[in-house]
Amino acid sequence: MSRALFAAALACLPGIAAAANYDESVSGDISGVPATPTTIAFTEGANVIKGTAGTPADYDVISFTIPDGHQLSSLYLDAYSNLGYQSFVGLQNSATWTTGLGFGVVGETLMGYALFDAGLIGTNLLADIGVNGVGFGSGFTPPLPSGAYSFLIQDTTSPFSYQFTFNVTAVPEPATIGLAACGLLAITRMRRR
Repeated sequence: MSRALFAAALACLPGIAAAANYDESVSGDISGVPATPTTIAFTEGANVIKGTAGTPADYDVISFTIPDGHQLSSLYLDAYSNLGYQSFVGLQNSATWTTGLGFGVVGETLMGYALFDAGLIGTNLLADIGVNGVGFGSGFTPPLPSGAYSFLIQDTTSPFSYQFTFNVTAVPEPATIGLAACGLLAITRMRRR
C-alpha cells in the first residue's frame, strides 16, 4: 500500500519543463540599445543566456518576463572569461532599460546590481543583486516575482564571454502545500502501523 501512495505522490510532482535558451552565437547579437532590448520569453525551468559583451561598443540588454504564477528562484553564473577584470549586471523593474549604459548607469533606477568575475562561476548571484540595490536602488529579497524586467550585462574595460542560468519555478499554491503535508502525514501514520 505504501508503494502505491509513494507512486501517487510522485505523479503529482511537476515535471521538468523545457525552458528558453539564447545563445548569441546561434540566435543573433543581443541588443545593446536600451529602448529595444532583446526579448527572451522565460518559461518554467532553466533559462540559459550565453553571449559576449564588453567595451563601450558592446553592451547586452535583455528584456524578460516571469510568467504569472512563477518566480525567478536563482540566477547562476555558469561560465565567464575576461582578462582579469570584473563585469557588471544590473536589473530594472521595466521591460526596457531606462537608465544609461557604461558609467552612465544611474543606481537609483535599479532594483539591484552585481559585479562578477571568474571566481563567482557556479554562484547564485540573485541575492547579491537584490542586496546591492538596498540603499542604492530599490533592492529586493529573492525570489523575484512575476513581471517584466530588463537586465544589463556590461564591462567598460574589456570584451568578455558569459553564460547565465535564470531558474524559473512555479509559486507553490497554499492548497498544494497543505495537500502535500496531509499526504506525508498519512504516509507516516501508515508506516507506523
